[in-house]
Amino acid sequence: MPFFVVLLASLFFSACQENRASKVPPGEIEHPRETPVIRHVIVVAMENNDADVIYGGADRAPYINDTLLTKYAHAVNFVDPLPTWIPSEPHYVWMEAGTNALPDHVFQDNSDALLANSTSSGAHLVAQIRRAANDDWMSYQEGIDSLTGACPVASSGLYAAKHNPFVFFRDVSGNPPSKTNAYCASHHRPLPALYSDLAAGTVAAY
Repeated sequence: MPFFVVLLASLFFSACQENRASKVPPGEIEHPRETPVIRHVIVVAMENNDADVIYGGADRAPYINDTLLTKYAHAVNFVDPLPTWIPSEPHYVWMEAGTNALPDHVFQDNSDALLANSTSSGAHLVAQIRRAANDDWMSYQEGIDSLTGACPVASSGLYAAKHNPFVFFRDVSGNPPSKTNAYCASHHRPLPALYSDLAAGTVAAY
């Protein structure tokens, strides 16, 4: 299924001041201008609409066009190479790993995260964040309100695991993937928590 991704890579910048002096007085040192540092990257995935349907379509997506696209960075050449007839899940796994064909499993359908439908591969973005930084990532998922405190490996109510690529990687959700996996549970929150975390300044880096 085609889907549309907005990358808000410049949502938050560290406070940086530029030295705006055009001339440096004699005897003083000119300090280089500081470059803003990206502190947060937020990926918002929206099913079933290509970018050309969203961009410029203020009548269909006024908040995205009038607010987000005018203030923040966004991808204009994000290409999903998978055929559109392939179901959602392989596309989401591709977003996380750059492929849906991992060495030990090829994702081809919308099944929940099970031992037979998961991968032991560590070649994905969250694994890189986990190794390189302070493990500062969070998945805010619509519909997991009733699953708070659990790893959402199985679809439930309005929540569809096929839209949550992280649970299909065993270094996140366990071997086998399990709703009791503490690491996975600690990195999943219901969508409304995104609003409160943004307001409190506690939103994860990714």
